[in-house]
Amino acid sequence: MKQTVDLTIIESQALGAGFNTPAISVAPYQLVSLQVIFTFGAGTSAGSVSLQSSNDNVNFSTVPSSSLSYTSTTTNHIIELQRVGFKFLRLANTHTSGSGGTCKVIAHCTIGN
Repeated sequence: MKQTVDLTIIESQALGAGFNTPAISVAPYQLVSLQVIFTFGAGTSAGSVSLQSSNDNVNFSTVPSSSLSYTSTTTNHIIELQRVGFKFLRLANTHTSGSGGTCKVIAHCTIGN
């Protein structure tokens, strides 16, 4: 039986500096996808987002091949992971320039067929 969980991790986060989202527990799930929705007004911003994983919710490592760059023309990204083998997941934002824009992060987690 297929079960899904949808979570809004952050509703609106300014992109003017680096940040990490709160970690979510993904241990029971086989498939996890994070959608990052970017909104830019008059300001500009550039940087990259990546997924970070942990088994103890303290020490995090970047998930291979999960980094994506953004600029003030980017609208959204979806990063998908299959066969999740760790307990916690968060999104890290590395800010490189600018001070405009916000992002929203939504998780979709699935267990079963």
